Amino acid sequence: MAAPPTSPSSKPLSPCTCPSPTPAGTLVVRHAHGSLARADDFRPIEDHVAKGLSNELASSSGDSSSGDSLPFFNVQLGTGGVVEAIGWPGNWKAGFTSAADGKTATLTADMQRTHLVLHPGEEIRTPRIVLMPWNGSETTVTETGTNWQDAQNTWRRLLLAHYSPRQNGKSMPGPMSCSCGLPRVARMISAGTTTG
Repeated sequence: MAAPPTSPSSKPLSPCTCPSPTPAGTLVVRHAHGSLARADDFRPIEDHVAKGLSNELASSSGDSSSGDSLPFFNVQLGTGGVVEAIGWPGNWKAGFTSAADGKTATLTADMQRTHLVLHPGEEIRTPRIVLMPWNGSETTVTETGTNWQDAQNTWRRLLLAHYSPRQNGKSMPGPMSCSCGLPRVARMISAGTTTG
């Protein structure tokens, strides 16, 4: 008698966990606030995570740039770190945990509220994660490394070289656009600065 087929898993997808051993220090997560159609959208934020504690950031409203943060982080522990990006158009979450001794950090990334069943032969796309490690000094560039701001610039060069659209081998200029939420448009109309 043949064994019954294996039933599909109904567990949520597991987060990606990346332990990062570095010299002991404070875990610092640098990122930009997401968009909520307010004047303080995209402002830079620096979160300090105490030893033995965690911090979680997440998008909201169904798109990757709304809520607490954009899905890009420059994470520093001691004199090194990693720049992390979550490539996902929907809601995501990221966790940052500092070990009790301050010598390691654990980064997690996941899709929010994902609970599904995949039958044999079925596939789904999951978030794309890009990690770029860096090391060096907090305040000065050294021969063996860099500081977090130089890591940010190296990250930008990586994105332009390997992740930006190209046409005929050359970088394409990005579209220029301006957008504002309906409440702001309504205030402008009521103030007489524009017409409906």
